[in-house]
Amino acid sequence: MILVIGGAFQGKRDFVKSKFGEAEVFEDFHLKVRECMGNNGDVSGVTANAVKYDIVISDEVGSGIIPLDKFDRDWRELVGRELCKIAAKADEVWRVNCGIGQRIK
Repeated sequence: MILVIGGAFQGKRDFVKSKFGEAEVFEDFHLKVRECMGNNGDVSGVTANAVKYDIVISDEVGSGIIPLDKFDRDWRELVGRELCKIAAKADEVWRVNCGIGQRIK
């Protein structure tokens, strides 16, 4: 499994298509975590489902200004913690910035 992370609108999807071709992709991990939290669901199920795919794509949400809203702070922290779990299981981890991928694992 491969994890691809980066800021919003940095070309992660296009990078995945050009680098890895046809693969089973779990997109927008960060948004699926947010949706699950909003429904009071078990976020570990989202993570368990994501790692079944060939590639997991997620925005990095832990950088920048800390949100005032508690839900947003909790979401940001949880996404980071779950991405750490995914990265530990991943064969490769890529960070994409300006459409350019850099392998970090």
